[in-house]
Amino acid sequence: MRFGRGVATLLMPMLMLGCAYDTSFKSITLDGVDRDPLFDACEKVVIDQYKGVKIRVDREGGRIETDPVEFSVTDGARREQAYLVVKELAERRFRVEVMAPLSEMVVDLSADPPVEWVLKGSDVKQEHEMLDLVLAEVLLRFPEATLVEEG
Repeated sequence: MRFGRGVATLLMPMLMLGCAYDTSFKSITLDGVDRDPLFDACEKVVIDQYKGVKIRVDREGGRIETDPVEFSVTDGARREQAYLVVKELAERRFRVEVMAPLSEMVVDLSADPPVEWVLKGSDVKQEHEMLDLVLAEVLLRFPEATLVEEG
């Protein structure tokens, strides 16, 4: 699958359903927390993990998203973007979902456009690290909070 930057953002939920790669939200469910301090903890983790990257925060909607981060590896260029969602399940029970899709730059001078980003999956290590950091931040703020589920 090939797609441009804007289309990738819009089509991400649909791509997750049909993609053979692991591009799905990883999540934790927490009990005994309040929404605003939980969201603050999530925002802190994203800011700490993505220093110098533009971050969009929709506090009311419970969403945080970063601009894509591009980096080089020995066999080419990669692009990663992070999405975090906080969903209320019941009173003082919330699910925190994280996804960090990873794309690879493909150069084909005969194609139009000659350079495209191709979705390769998720940075599962980064997703789990972000969830671990959110959990640590939450437990600092709410020692009585409990981890109900990991997904």
